[in-house]
Parts: sequence; structure tokens; C-alpha cells
Amino acid sequence: MIDLETNDIAYLSSKRKRDAARAAILQARQALERAAEEVDNYLEKFRDAETDTEKATAVNWCIHYLASNVISSLRLERMANAQTELSRQSM
Repeated sequence: MIDLETNDIAYLSSKRKRDAARAAILQARQALERAAEEVDNYLEKFRDAETDTEKATAVNWCIHYLASNVISSLRLERMANAQTELSRQSM
């Protein structure tokens, strides 16, 4: 294989790794934006609640949503894999 082909392959491999890392970060950002919208919905329910019990329920629903959905939707493992791949190419 000539040096130009080797450089092209290395460039494309590096670009693929950078693109995967960027996509993982963008996915996390989108998940956080969706989470912020959902938290806004719970905040509205909290504001509309007439009793402290109803307000506590809105807070509970928000806690449940955050604990159950946000962390998994961030796809942290995808970012970690992308970070590992980027680090590996530098060695």
C-alpha cells in the first residue's frame, strides 16, 4: 500500500472516530433538552397544584422521571466508548 492510501485510511478512521464522538455528545445534549422540557411540565403541574399533597406528587413524579429516564437517555456509555477510541488513536 502506498503512503497516500495509508494516510487516507488513517484520516478516514480518525474522522469516523471524531464523528462518533460528536454524535454521542449531541445525543446527550438532545436528551438534556427533552429532560428540561419534561421538568418544565412538572413545574407547571406543581404551580397548578392546589394543595401541598398535590405539589408533593408533582415533585415525586419529577424525581421519578429524572431517576428513571434521564441518565439512561444520555447514553454515557456511547460517549465513553467514543472517548476511548479517540484516546486510542493518539497512542
